[in-house]
Formats: sequence, structure tokens, C-alpha cells
Amino acid sequence: MTSVSKQMRPTGMWRVDFGLGLRASAVLGGLVVIGLALTLLLFGVAPKDLFATAKDTLGVLFIALAVGLMLTVMTAAAKILDTQLDRQSKSVWLYIGFHAANGIATVALTFTLFGISAGVGELAAGDLNIDNINTVIATLTDQFSMAFMTSVVGLPLSALMRVVVGVTGKRQGF
Repeated sequence: MTSVSKQMRPTGMWRVDFGLGLRASAVLGGLVVIGLALTLLLFGVAPKDLFATAKDTLGVLFIALAVGLMLTVMTAAAKILDTQLDRQSKSVWLYIGFHAANGIATVALTFTLFGISAGVGELAAGDLNIDNINTVIATLTDQFSMAFMTSVVGLPLSALMRVVVGVTGKRQGF
């Protein structure tokens, strides 16, 4: 009976988890603001234009999934650094972080294949003739742009998140 009560989480632990999630969101938001400021300073591109381009090129679903997985990775890194957790719990969070980071690569490659198949499907379903060839090529270019940009953004982002989790885990002795 005492071993079960030792394993049960205190009732206030959800507040700690929620606080770490908010901290991860704040860090991610801060990094986005710094990145936007640097982009504006170096290239003169306004954040509104950058967000519109990202939405048009990558798609809202890809961005939402990637941000959600990034928040999971950052929360896992915060939990690994949490001094109140035992080694076994930190190990679980290490695996959660690695799987979330790998999930970003999986989402990127899935959207790449989806964009290519959507473009090929549109080409196969369409009636190609001299009158609509420009429209078909523009649609294909749009589909392939989304397809390849999700990999160009997602794969390095996934590698970066794996480094964050790996270095955090290594610093904790894993």
C-alpha cells in the first residue's frame, strides 16, 4: 500500500506540468520574435508578409503540427531538467522528446509525399490541352513548392530538436 501511494502524483503536479508547458511556449514565442526581428533587420521583410508566405507555402496544418511537436520537445527538455523528477521519469521524458522530434521529420516527409501525389493526381485528372497548360503548370508548381518546402523546413527543424533533447539528456547523465 505504501509503494502505491509513493508512486501516485501529488494533486498539484498538474500545475507544474502546465507551468512547464507555458514556459516552453514562452521560449518558443521569444525565439519567433527574435527570428522575426532579425529577418526584418537583415532582409527588410515584414512579419506579416513572412507569415503570409509561410502559410501559403507550407500550409496551416503543417505549421500547426510542427509547432505542436516543437512545444512537446521543449516541454520534454524542461521536464528532463526538472530537479524534482526522478531518473526514471526523466528517462520517459527523454523518449517523449526524441519521438516528438522525429515526429517533425515524419510530418515533413508525409507532407512532401502528399504534395507530390496531389500534384501528380491533379495532372492525371486534368485534361491537358494548349488552352489550359499554363494553369496546370501553375497548379503543379504550387503543389510541388509545398511538397518540397515542408521537407526543407521540417527536416532541419527535426534535427535541431533532436539536438536539444540529446544535449539536455546528456547533461543529465543519460
